[in-house]
Amino acid sequence: MAGARGIRAAAGLLWICLGAAGGTGAGEAEGAPSRAKIDVEGPSGISHGKLERFVGGLLEGQVRRARLEIAELKREMEERRKKEAEAMREAARRREMMTGGASPIEIKAPSAAEETYRVSININVPELVLYRAGIRALRHQSAVCASATSLLAELDRDRDEKLTGEEYKRALALYKLTSRALQPLDRNGDGVLSDREIEAMLAVPRNVKEAVEKALESGRIENVRIPVYDKNQDGVLDLAEMKDFAMGFASAAIAADSDRDFYSAVADAIREAERRVREELQREIEK
Repeated sequence: MAGARGIRAAAGLLWICLGAAGGTGAGEAEGAPSRAKIDVEGPSGISHGKLERFVGGLLEGQVRRARLEIAELKREMEERRKKEAEAMREAARRREMMTGGASPIEIKAPSAAEETYRVSININVPELVLYRAGIRALRHQSAVCASATSLLAELDRDRDEKLTGEEYKRALALYKLTSRALQPLDRNGDGVLSDREIEAMLAVPRNVKEAVEKALESGRIENVRIPVYDKNQDGVLDLAEMKDFAMGFASAAIAADSDRDFYSAVADAIREAERRVREELQREIEK
């Protein structure tokens, strides 16, 4: 029998719980393949055939282990039935010897029909947990970018089409607080979504206007130049640089929305595959 993720039998309940292969516990995964690594996109969108093959790969190990568990379960139940039947026959033989056969005892061997077990199969794809968290992070990223774009449009208080002095300092605070939202969810580009990357995105303040004011009041914003968007590093954002800054947030939001839709399709496919596998394994158990 398997260990922590194997079959449990108690009080008429049989529980088959399958988590991640390897050392991580059920529901845990060190990472999940990112969009760049999931080869399911075709010229006109997501190829459902490719998506099914990708999801099938995530489930393959668990389904194989489930079938082994089911075969072991059936073998053990059959062995137990044989032992119980033999014990009842032996008890009947002993009673007959004690009574001299005067009172025949009808012995009915136990059968599968007389034993009632409820079998619960839990297929657990740990990558699904990360994809769901990633979807939340991407939704958060898109909201942050929208809020940052709105604030950026308000920073030019004197309407001279450039950000200087305190205006520039607020733009700097905005950049420092939201720079993570300007980057893809898979920040290091290794093709894997990790808990750390997702948590870092979710840590970006959604109400950027309030966060900027608090950061300025606390004195946490050093008087340095804005990277990337202050191209000549002169401590001023001219109109073209302001537009580039705003476009950075807009592009990040568009990418986040696209990735969110993609991972939502992947998560839906995993849930549907889990349902099909549970039904298939249930039919195998009932054979």
